[in-house]
Formats: sequence, C-alpha cells, structure tokens
Amino acid sequence: MSKKTTKKFITKLLTPLTAVAVIGLSVFIGFHAHSASASIGGLYGWEGYGWRASNRVSADFIVPQLSGTNGAVAFWVGFGQGNPGIQQTGITGNKSGSRITWNAWYEMWPSPGHGFGKTIKTGDKLQFIVTRSGYTYTLTVNDSTQRWTASTRQYSRNVEPGGEAVAEAFGSPLPNFSPARFQYTNGPISNSWKFPFGGTRLVKTGSTSFYIRH
Repeated sequence: MSKKTTKKFITKLLTPLTAVAVIGLSVFIGFHAHSASASIGGLYGWEGYGWRASNRVSADFIVPQLSGTNGAVAFWVGFGQGNPGIQQTGITGNKSGSRITWNAWYEMWPSPGHGFGKTIKTGDKLQFIVTRSGYTYTLTVNDSTQRWTASTRQYSRNVEPGGEAVAEAFGSPLPNFSPARFQYTNGPISNSWKFPFGGTRLVKTGSTSFYIRH
C-alpha cells in the first residue's frame, strides 16, 4: 500500500438510496486512506492483505457484529497497492448506542464514493467483486443472505498492480467488532498492509483467507 500522503473524503447518507461526498460531515459510506502520516487513515488505521491480480479482485465476507463504544469501520476489496487511484467496493458499519447500520458503496478513489442503497444486516454473507476490461471497471456487492446484487460500471485510466482486502477506521474511538472474515480471495494472499488501529488482531487462516478482530 502506498505511503503517499493524501486527503480522505467523508460521505453522508442523505436518503436510503442516495449518498454524496461532502467534507466535514461525520457519517461515512466509503473511503480510502493511502497514507501513514497526515491523512485520517494515518491517524486512525487500516490493515489487511494484498495479492497478485490482473483483471479481477474478489473475496467473500461475513458481516461482523459491532459492539462497545460508538464509532464506525469499513471493510472493502479493490485494486490497489499503488498510486494514484484505487477502485474499490465494500461496506461501512456505524454504531450509535444500540443502533447499528450498514451501508454498501463503491469508490473510484480519489473521486467521491457512492452508496448502493441496499439493506445489510450483521451476519450477512457478501461477495465483493471488482473487474476491469481496459479502462472500464465493474464494481459489485452481492448479498446472498438478503438475495440482492448491486453493481455499477465506472471508467478510470488508473491501472493498479494488485488486489487488496482491507479493514479501515475513521474517527476515534473505534467500535469493537467480532472477527471480520475475508475468504476465498481470487489469489493467494501475500503481503499484509498495516497501520495499526490499536487493539486489533490480523490473522491469516489460509492461503486465501484471513480475519481482523477488534
């Protein structure tokens, strides 16, 4: 993962079906921080694994339980490991008291992210998929539990060298979450990306699987 200092954007859910990027608001849909220093990602942390990928990046994911303090965390898969752009799709969980909400989104970073406007619940079985053909990217989230698929086609001339699956924090403190399991990545995971949250544990459980717990 690049250590280039960047500015992270913030997105706010305006309606159940619409998300726009705005600076200075407090509810995120999706984001990426490619920094170990000045950006929010550098301050609050991210970690995961990368693998070799050419035209497809994918992984299965089980939505974890959030608990403890209020806060939010995102889990995503995408083409990355380089600059200047990331093509990613994933989910963000927000905990406020007893209320926990999950939002699915896609992002062609550094452009703003967008929500898919779909219902997600703790324990759902998801698949994140990003494919590319030339400069055209298809970003997909499939929820086999709720029986829906959301997908979009986007264009980018940024061609990244590999895939990555990541948990990323924004804001402080970070809520606790049960083991967040990435499984069946479409290539053997190799190098790990980590700028510590504090109190997390990253565990490789197989050649194409790992989990993160906080």
